Amino acid sequence: MKIKLYHSLSYTTDGTVPVYLVARSLLANERLVRESLLLMEELHKNELQISPLKISVATLSNESPFKEVLAVTAFVAWQKDLEKEVPHIIEMLTGNRISPDYDTLITVLVMFLAIYLIDSIFERVMPGKSVKAIKEEYEHKKLMVAGLLKLSPERLEEVVKHRYENEKGKSLINKALDFFAPAKVETGVEITTGNDIKIPSNVIQAIPPAVHFARLKNTNSYELKSAAVEIHRADRDETKHGWRAIIKDVSERKVRMELDQSINPDRLFGNTVVRGDVTVIEEMQNEGGYQAKVYFLHNVQE
Repeated sequence: MKIKLYHSLSYTTDGTVPVYLVARSLLANERLVRESLLLMEELHKNELQISPLKISVATLSNESPFKEVLAVTAFVAWQKDLEKEVPHIIEMLTGNRISPDYDTLITVLVMFLAIYLIDSIFERVMPGKSVKAIKEEYEHKKLMVAGLLKLSPERLEEVVKHRYENEKGKSLINKALDFFAPAKVETGVEITTGNDIKIPSNVIQAIPPAVHFARLKNTNSYELKSAAVEIHRADRDETKHGWRAIIKDVSERKVRMELDQSINPDRLFGNTVVRGDVTVIEEMQNEGGYQAKVYFLHNVQE
């Protein structure tokens, strides 16, 4: 079923936001929307599938306040025999008897994820120096998301930590910083939704500047288990060159892929999608943020 959702944010600025921050903020929100929907899928593994995604700018205003609205078009599939177990998800995404509380679900998920990434990476870069305001906001948004998705807070935290506590979380830190950047151009700015849900100014001001994370390495790598690999170019005579793939759990971009020596290229040739264990290797970009440079496919599942 095709659905359309909206991600809407207002940054309560008095003046205009510099253009380069607007551009980075849009890209950060786009990435965090994708991650939020993938997280929702992970929370309902084997029950719900959300793919493909198309995200576009619906509204952008750099007057006071600075406002962004992204339109999200996706196709949702679910296990019919499990509908009794996840009716709230189906109703929420398909629009049947949708509650007003769910109007800002994607935006709340984005807020929650951005705060989690800041809090977790802060702990890793500067151990033992967590910020009380950030930690409290994370706990508040965790309870809010758990309530909307009708999950226990413990289950939500378990899945989030499993998904982002490795180097994958580190690869998103610049997107989280760019998400908050327009709110840091002035003091007293809040990030709000249309339903009076917000990230308060004291939390935003407690987020350290990007320079505090400058010790992040130029390269980053992490493992993905049983990843869906879309093959877009194949070469049965090569294992290191001539292969290109999209792994939507990482990026919509086509990225070079290398095959482990144990994998026979003929086995993959002609396939459009396979599942396997993958090492994602990323590089830090000049403008900040990691970008996938190569996928190393270790094995392919039957």
